[in-house]
Amino acid sequence: MINSRLSQHGIVIPSLPRDLLRDLSQQFTSKPLSKECYPLLDLATQSFFRNLSSDLATFAQHAGRRSIEETDVQMLMQRQRFVKGGEGAKMSVFSVAQRYLPGELLGRVRMVKSGAKKGKARGTKRKRSQQEEQVDAE
Repeated sequence: MINSRLSQHGIVIPSLPRDLLRDLSQQFTSKPLSKECYPLLDLATQSFFRNLSSDLATFAQHAGRRSIEETDVQMLMQRQRFVKGGEGAKMSVFSVAQRYLPGELLGRVRMVKSGAKKGKARGTKRKRSQQEEQVDAE
């Protein structure tokens, strides 16, 4: 395996275990992996997660948040055309989860409804109507 590397924040990034890489590859092919494949797969997965993390951080930053939320993941999946988000999209988030996750994890996944608004928007409408009623009463 490739030696551990450091993240941009100085955190050690360990290599993925060979068993995990083997199990993941067996979900998509029945062919066995040669020993030479493991370092390259480790490098590819490290690169994938580095890019994924960077994209998710960018979505959160653009939304003015300091933390990554489920909607950021959904937006990334839409951008990569894994889920519906516009014309030409392939499938829903649930379809992707159903296709790639084992059954025991599928039940633990909470699906995000696209376009759902949270927080202040609901309460502000009610407050506005209460304020308008107070103005009318005066």
